[in-house]
Amino acid sequence: MAKNAEHRPDDRTILNAIHNVVLAVDGQGRIIVYNKASERLFRVPAAQALGRPVDEVIPHTGLVKVLQTGQSHIGRKFTSGNSLFVVNRTPVRENGVITGAIGVAQEITELQHVALELESVKQLKGTLETILDAGPEGYLVIDTEGR
Repeated sequence: MAKNAEHRPDDRTILNAIHNVVLAVDGQGRIIVYNKASERLFRVPAAQALGRPVDEVIPHTGLVKVLQTGQSHIGRKFTSGNSLFVVNRTPVRENGVITGAIGVAQEITELQHVALELESVKQLKGTLETILDAGPEGYLVIDTEGR
């Protein structure tokens, strides 16, 4: 067991392995957590982001507002290029005092396409049911080979 503890990856390695964007700020709004997914999305290397005010590096993240109000923002959507993301932002509290804020964003573009496709299939099903229910006649369905 002690052998495994020696090989435990550090927190930075774990954060960089996460596919979701993870961005956290301290109580003054300075970036303290910024993983590889953040670098890809915001196109700012961690070396240029860490320690700087979040609004200088990435305007409109919503994290400063979370710091100011103490209110979480759950399930908010935003776009970047052709990608759609959903983000959860929440204050970090220690002993009841807000000491920071964290945002975690997940890319949901493909999921959104699947949801739209499902909605289209539901509409087609409804249309077909309406047609079938409206007529007193029977229907024969055959494929292109006459089966």
